[in-house]
Amino acid sequence: MAAGSTKREFEGSGDTQVVFKKKKDKCRVDNCFAEMGHIHKVVTRNLLQDVAMEMRSFVDQGCSTFIKINRLTLLNSNAIDGSSFSKAFCRISENDDEHSFACLFKKGLHILMTYMERKEMPVNEQESLVLDTLLHYLFEMKNAETKAPFGVLGNLGETDITIILTNHLFGKLCTSSHFLIDKQFKGKSKAKESCPCSNTECKMTGSFGDTGIGNPSVWHGNLDVIVNNQVVVEALEDEPDSDSPGRTPMEVKSTYLSRNPQIIAETIVFSFLQKKRHPEYSHFLFPCIGVNSKDMVVYFYDSKNDVLLESSPISMYTISGGVNLLAIVVSWLVVNHKYLCDGLTEGLKKETSGFFHQAEKVLPIYKNELQFGDVGISCPKPKHQFNFVDDPSRDVLKKDWLRILNVVFKK
Repeated sequence: MAAGSTKREFEGSGDTQVVFKKKKDKCRVDNCFAEMGHIHKVVTRNLLQDVAMEMRSFVDQGCSTFIKINRLTLLNSNAIDGSSFSKAFCRISENDDEHSFACLFKKGLHILMTYMERKEMPVNEQESLVLDTLLHYLFEMKNAETKAPFGVLGNLGETDITIILTNHLFGKLCTSSHFLIDKQFKGKSKAKESCPCSNTECKMTGSFGDTGIGNPSVWHGNLDVIVNNQVVVEALEDEPDSDSPGRTPMEVKSTYLSRNPQIIAETIVFSFLQKKRHPEYSHFLFPCIGVNSKDMVVYFYDSKNDVLLESSPISMYTISGGVNLLAIVVSWLVVNHKYLCDGLTEGLKKETSGFFHQAEKVLPIYKNELQFGDVGISCPKPKHQFNFVDDPSRDVLKKDWLRILNVVFKK
């Protein structure tokens, strides 16, 4: 007899009839066993209004938390020296032009804003599932004690910061909550199997393994975490005091989220690797999230068009100490970029990062010989001595946010 069916006997006849009961769809979000669509019944209008207010920060250049992206140009690097990620060097020039972070995620923001305005779910099942993950997370953040783990990050090292943020934020916003953590972290974390947050019963949905990528002849090394097989997360300890004794300028600089050479190298190599493994993708703009206990910065590299981008810093918390809704929405867009990202705009394709020129001698290795896992970690010293050069920050131009919003979603 088919699953979900029952037998019914008719009185006085001895005949039986099989009655098929329609199986109820279950929610597909991890660790949720309620009926499909239940979350839409409890997401309140106030919650959606809170999210809508935060959306201004994507496009309103007059807003103090406006999120922009800048194209970065590589003036010099050790990309051809066989250096590990931890010894990567990039001398960076920031371009004058500024773009809205939203221009990369018009599709994702259209899905979210359509739901906020009309409570309409996407017709596409995969997109509906992706939206469900965000709605679940937002509802739980407002109605459960899920804020607690983030309050202890300032007292932890980068290993535990990485695991907590991935286990409680980035992983929860994906269609699959599984993530791969650098196996070298296993001996450094406070807990081996459970999450190092304050809840002793909290288990990790990720596992330790080989996160090595690259090639020993070029940039290579282990990534902190790979989320959803699509996104790299790299955590850094909080920025030290520049006057800290015993620290060289290079060591101090390497802890900064902005224009961080290690994260830039990882972003570039990861994009080349993904292009090699998934040539069928519609675009090859892949992200890497850099985080510390307070802020996050998102890097993107397109290994087809040679374009390197960096977002402005995004605070993880509000002034009152709660988790920043804007950081949640940005994280959701980035970890689901496979479904929500449109790739580069035509305007962003006009100028390259210069990496192809910098790595011209070894570019075939980057394009064809990178590997995932079992990467030899040989770390020869760079052949040249480099000096870090900071570029002045650019002032944000003020524009009408409603006009920009119309441009962002103009079809």
